[in-house]
Amino acid sequence: MSFDGDSELFATATEEREADDIQPAPLQVRQRLTALADAYGLPSEFVRAVAQTESGLDTEKTQTKPGTRGDAFAPDNKAYGVMQVRDDQIGRTVRGPDGSSFQIGDDIKSDWKANAQAGVALLAQHYQLAGLESPFGSEQERAQQAYSGYSGGAPFRDRYLQTLPYSDLPAHPDDRAFLQNFRQARAYRGQQDPSAAESWSDLPSRESEGHVPAQTLESRPDADRFSNGNDNGRADEIAQSSEQPATPQQVQSQGSRAQTNADVQGKIVAAAQKYSDAGSAAWALDTKKDEFPAGSNKCNKFVGDVLTEAGTKPVVLAKDGKPIPIAPGSNTPRPPTAAEWADAGVTIQNWRVVGPNEKPQPGDVAAYKIEQGQFAGATGHSGVVTSVDPNGHVNGTAAHFDKVGPDDKFQPSTPDSARKVVYRRYTGP
Repeated sequence: MSFDGDSELFATATEEREADDIQPAPLQVRQRLTALADAYGLPSEFVRAVAQTESGLDTEKTQTKPGTRGDAFAPDNKAYGVMQVRDDQIGRTVRGPDGSSFQIGDDIKSDWKANAQAGVALLAQHYQLAGLESPFGSEQERAQQAYSGYSGGAPFRDRYLQTLPYSDLPAHPDDRAFLQNFRQARAYRGQQDPSAAESWSDLPSRESEGHVPAQTLESRPDADRFSNGNDNGRADEIAQSSEQPATPQQVQSQGSRAQTNADVQGKIVAAAQKYSDAGSAAWALDTKKDEFPAGSNKCNKFVGDVLTEAGTKPVVLAKDGKPIPIAPGSNTPRPPTAAEWADAGVTIQNWRVVGPNEKPQPGDVAAYKIEQGQFAGATGHSGVVTSVDPNGHVNGTAAHFDKVGPDDKFQPSTPDSARKVVYRRYTGP
């Protein structure tokens, strides 16, 4: 893919650049960001989502930001351009795609290409850090951590982990806007015609001034920060129900994408909580439930039924990738046992094992194995994470011998823990 001015694409910030007299079109901006992303080894949809969230792809956007110390005595900063590079970042040394160093210059205020390069160079640092800290995290989680660090400062790179009740949506409105933009960008992945993504100009961006964010977060002490959770230059809550213009390709696949992972996890929590609040005995030991006879343990049946009700029926896959049937010759896949939920070596379709550096979230499935003979007929115990307290205490819901109810046995494991709890998270179809 060729672009105008390729010879100066990665010029250092101190070199001469010809300023653009006309504000570039969104397509031109996206092309430049994609080229920079490729050069730095970053996912292009990640870079474009950051730019969309920060500025709405407005290369002339300028706004005042609180000082880097986040207190009343810190001088205000201005943030500039498509990547919203700040005053306090001018003069910082960053690396180019070839590994050479350059300083961010004042030209980021007037040259949109210089602004884009400086912003992507800074973003690459946060993305690399996220990969080092969460090597087992998903692509989305790495992108979320990198954006939180880029947007709020490195000490706030865990900001995205603070979520809304009964959902995995981030509590901070900037992080919610980024997540929505990132998911939209991934929906466009693989399209050959860049013009097919013109609706990007209508996606959420952090535009509003003077709004207080959803939550104040504790910062990490090991790096400078741009702002704390209470700064005033943040957007109001992004409407989750707003519809985005769709390309014909998206319309065709819209049915399969109707539910986001967060929607499903929210439904899982709601269903589990509903049966817990009612004290349902439908999965009690002495009750027959579908193919589970009276006298059988049904905690895994409860999990499977709740997930199915939420729109994601869990299926155990054999080593050949095919579903394991509930009985020989049957076409009906069987639900995972509690021990299979707790076994990281077992593949459960659309459910990944949460990594050791991640935290459990509402809507996760939690499980641990039980030694043979400890409980008659039981291989383990499983349930649904319905909420997580600020101190990390996990509140679960599970089917017990007499009824569905709360369960606090799904706490994160430590090296000394008698039971090793495994969490799994829905990944989508």
